[in-house]
Amino acid sequence: MGGKQISDTAHRQRARGVTVVVAALACAATTVAAQAPIGGARPVLETPVAITLPWSARAAALGGSFVAGDDADVLFFNPGALTQARGMSLGVSRTDEASLGASFAAVTTLGKWSVAAGLRALRLEATRLQAIPLLARAGDMPDPAFRAWRDAGISGSAVASVGAARRVGPLRIGATLHAGNDAGPAATAGDALSMNVLADVGVTMPLWYGSLGAVARSIGPDPTSDLVGGPPVDRQAPMRVEVGYGIPLSPQGTWYDLGGQFALGIDRDGRVASSGGVEFSLVPVEGVGLVARVGSRRGEGVGRLTWGTSLSIDRVAFDVAYEPDPAAAGWRLGIRVR
Repeated sequence: MGGKQISDTAHRQRARGVTVVVAALACAATTVAAQAPIGGARPVLETPVAITLPWSARAAALGGSFVAGDDADVLFFNPGALTQARGMSLGVSRTDEASLGASFAAVTTLGKWSVAAGLRALRLEATRLQAIPLLARAGDMPDPAFRAWRDAGISGSAVASVGAARRVGPLRIGATLHAGNDAGPAATAGDALSMNVLADVGVTMPLWYGSLGAVARSIGPDPTSDLVGGPPVDRQAPMRVEVGYGIPLSPQGTWYDLGGQFALGIDRDGRVASSGGVEFSLVPVEGVGLVARVGSRRGEGVGRLTWGTSLSIDRVAFDVAYEPDPAAAGWRLGIRVR
């Protein structure tokens, strides 16, 4: 009887946890929808630009899905997952010749809290951005983000982030603050635009073989627009809500592990995007893993496959990811230390 009561109690706690996650997602979606802009014929740029990219080679190979991830880069995806992350990560990205980016994130514990800090920086090559539409094949459209950056004349972007999370019953609840700005428009000789402070609020909970997560990202006021000498582009915070499920790499046999990440999101304008991927790890000797990843993402009517690989030796992993694009193929390299 005692064992059955414990099992029933755990089941009720899990059910309450799922209810809280769903309720949090619904509230966040309502908040984002309430702040959606009405009308507006001018181009819209989601800014800070550096906050809009999948800053993780591992996540990029999984279609950009990492709401329930388990390494330091979750700081940029869902602070509610910080309690299951440790160590640090370094990354660089190259999207054809149009952009060069770098990122850093680290997570540690302070008592009952998991705390994290990170940086992201991006430089955009104006000449290459202008040429992107001409490089696309007939009938193909380049990434909408690049068109927006080109139209706004943005030449660079940087964001600093700090986050914290802790366990509350079956839930892991966290929040992150991001402070960043863009450089540009190019017409103003790269003048720094106004600083913008945004917040993420997220939650995760164990479910079945992995974790269920929900996050409201980039909550905050729209930055200043209509700079003197700049192009007529409206700037707005890239607010969105995502829910996802992740299974960490787990042993499935003597020599191999399997895992995956899946997510569904909606942005402030009501556009829905989906992403996900799976990863397979071959373990030829203890402490060494050879990982293959494949994923996909779809949003704004554009769907793309992603893939990548990784070599892990003890607590260090070296990641590579690639996303094809008719106008701006993207590479990401990363190092993770657990």
